[in-house]
Amino acid sequence: MSTPDSQSERHDLSREARRRLLQERGDLQQQREDLAGTLSAADDARGDRSDQAQALERADDATRLDDRIAAITRELDDSDTPTDQPDDIVAVGSTVTLRYADGEQTILRVGDIVENDPDDDVEDGSQVSIVTPDSPLGSALLGHQVGDTIAYSSPSGDARAEIVDLAGEASG
Repeated sequence: MSTPDSQSERHDLSREARRRLLQERGDLQQQREDLAGTLSAADDARGDRSDQAQALERADDATRLDDRIAAITRELDDSDTPTDQPDDIVAVGSTVTLRYADGEQTILRVGDIVENDPDDDVEDGSQVSIVTPDSPLGSALLGHQVGDTIAYSSPSGDARAEIVDLAGEASG
């Protein structure tokens, strides 16, 4: 039998991921407050089936909001945001440029999926992909620096890449 403590492990969450989660939770809490006013008004009103269907829909919306707020709160409670990370070592929040054996380069950010932003790109217009720190590539990157060659398991087999550039977490 598992206990609540054994179901969740602490993990690192970058400042950007924490900021985005806090913003999302705040937005959802505001939506929930706005919805609460309509729920109590609906309790007092008697109406036709359309009114009853709308009341049920608002109740479903409230449940969805409550569930997401609770999930974000758990994520925040179960995570740490590292401070004073060395700039020359890959850590959660770092943006890394990798060069593969075929010469292809890719830019990755080590972080949580919540950090994925389709508008996130670097100066040359390249798209930044997110790699989670517990993925094979993410865990291989952690603790390394520019010039290191990392090895990791990929869906197509074992892979190697050289770290050619490293930027710490962007402040924002």
